[in-house]
Amino acid sequence: MTQPRHAVVETPLGWVALLGTERGLRHLTLPKPTPHEALSQLLLEEGELGEECPSCFTPVIELLQAFYRGEPVDFSSVVLDMDGRPPFYRRVWEALREIPRGTTITYGELAARVGRPRAARAVGQAMAANPYPPIVPCHRVIAHNGGLGGFGGGLDLKARLLALEGFPH
Repeated sequence: MTQPRHAVVETPLGWVALLGTERGLRHLTLPKPTPHEALSQLLLEEGELGEECPSCFTPVIELLQAFYRGEPVDFSSVVLDMDGRPPFYRRVWEALREIPRGTTITYGELAARVGRPRAARAVGQAMAANPYPPIVPCHRVIAHNGGLGGFGGGLDLKARLLALEGFPH
């Protein structure tokens, strides 16, 4: 793909929009009730959609479908286009991709993993800006007291995603 391309796909939890470039997946929305809402969020956050090309995303779509059905999925083969993203966010997102399915980590623990043990709030900002859920599984990051913490898709969705992975929260 030499220019941005996008797709919208229905998953068991709702509609997801994807945007990619020749460098990889650029953006992925959390499930939305309608395809229009998913595309609107993608357009709002990325500014352009390029051409529609569902076949450009077939492997990713298959993984997302399986994930949202609650099946174990390995997203490590999905190449992410992080061009222009803040370096700290990139380090956080890459570290988070290593957290196994069905487990959680606190904001502080994740900060320590990226060499910034006092940067739990900055990790929270990286989670809020995550353009790749659930490939970068920000739903696995919880508060230090064991509470769910925040989540861009709402705490009900966060709890549901953790439950899909077998985490009893």
